[in-house]
Amino acid sequence: MKELQKMRHANILNKARIEKITESFHNAQQRLLLIDWDGTLLPISENKNKMQPTAKIKHILRKLNQNSKNKLVIFSQAEKEIMQTWFSDLEIDMVAANGEFVNLAGRWQQFDIFENDWKDDLRTIFQVFVDRTPGSFFKENKYSLIWNYSKAAFDLGEMRARELVNELISVTANMELQILEHEKEIELRAGGVSKEHASLRWLTSNQWDFVLVISDGLTGERMFEHLPQNSYTISVGKPQNKTDFFVKKQEVILEFLEYLNEEQNEN
Repeated sequence: MKELQKMRHANILNKARIEKITESFHNAQQRLLLIDWDGTLLPISENKNKMQPTAKIKHILRKLNQNSKNKLVIFSQAEKEIMQTWFSDLEIDMVAANGEFVNLAGRWQQFDIFENDWKDDLRTIFQVFVDRTPGSFFKENKYSLIWNYSKAAFDLGEMRARELVNELISVTANMELQILEHEKEIELRAGGVSKEHASLRWLTSNQWDFVLVISDGLTGERMFEHLPQNSYTISVGKPQNKTDFFVKKQEVILEFLEYLNEEQNEN
């Protein structure tokens, strides 16, 4: 617990660090902004209607995207049909279904198809943890199983999350699967499908002189390897070893993005 508190204090996105990022943003001519949706700009909810972007959020994203120096990409667990409904009017690039689909210049493309037989054997484990943790639930995407404990009692939820991760590490040791820890979620995903893997399509497409990555869970080693020198990574919800900075609440990210918009208006 002391190590977690030390990390949280060291990495928190304070005013001085915001000014450092803003200065780099101001001086850059080619900026890449990779922003996660679920749990980053809005809290994760079982109710998809509560995950719809508000008018305020869309205004912030629209202003960022309208600057010719910016390339904005939004990532989500949501299916591409939902992403299309929510964001098509912004004319931004998108990644849907945790990396299975990407939208470039208004056209959806699908990544390679992966086998899903593994889910039949592991689905029961997730249901056991739902039964043992009141307030939790699990959901299933095409290439992943996700256990959510956002409505569970805090101490019980955290304890069960550690137990589930340990259980999954044990049973998937010889399988091509990823175990991902998000804000109040544990996800088991097919190894070749990820937002981080999809992000390489943009990271390797240009010589960016500024990259900003904001997410509630970053794990892809290859993504970090392709980040240029003037890159900044921010985690939302809880601190992570690999990210530069951390914020607790989504509202802080929205205020930060609004501040970048004000800065680019002066640029």
